[in-house]
Amino acid sequence: MVLTDKAAIVYGGDELVGSTVARAFAREGARVFLTGRSQRGLAEVAEAVRGTGGTAEVAEVDVLDQGSVEAHAYQVASAAGGLDITVNATAGPGTGGMLLSDMTPQDVVSPVTQAVTGHVITAAAAARQMSRRGRGVIVTLADRLAVAPDLGGAYAAQAALTALYRQLACELAPDGIRVIRLVTDGLLSTPAGANGPGAAHPATATALYRPLDLGEVANVVAVLAASDLATTMIEASFPAVSPLGGDSLFPA
Repeated sequence: MVLTDKAAIVYGGDELVGSTVARAFAREGARVFLTGRSQRGLAEVAEAVRGTGGTAEVAEVDVLDQGSVEAHAYQVASAAGGLDITVNATAGPGTGGMLLSDMTPQDVVSPVTQAVTGHVITAAAAARQMSRRGRGVIVTLADRLAVAPDLGGAYAAQAALTALYRQLACELAPDGIRVIRLVTDGLLSTPAGANGPGAAHPATATALYRPLDLGEVANVVAVLAASDLATTMIEASFPAVSPLGGDSLFPA
């Protein structure tokens, strides 16, 4: 098990992607701390994790509440003897359905502000705990959005988060903290079951020419979080829209 004795916080652990990552982490031996805004949803995920022999603890935490996030990260680090991994798998805000030219500036900017705020808060809280031991991994997952009408501020929000995580990677690397942004095609925007159980993208739209299962994506997150050999990895891409599409790695 590649994450034995690791303490991992999963933000958005009550959502589809976060819960799948949490189960993969627990299966690989991590002590998982699930956070979210639905106590009932968190309890269900924790029960499923424990049912397979894993360890999971829950806390109702809003990633936009800095005090709550900071206090929880401190509590986890104190209880577990340190914080090794955080994954922000919270679903991004959206104001789609209209052309930008038909939206107010506030409608366009709001998703960007909300996304950046939540990710800055969780990453900063993790960094403060991880820097004490000189190691740790901060991970997020994202859609590779194609430019299209009706996205509202969603595309701008993803672009802002890409820049944010690249800057965080540069700033935190001297403290031994790795920062990774895993980019997939359609993962966060496709409803569960749209192309079979846990399918993340139509089969013909990936380089593998088959649907991507969320469990496969979660396994990649576990590997990236576990390996200290990936010290220069800032951004990794899951199978792109075509075999030749998209960058695969962005070195520090």
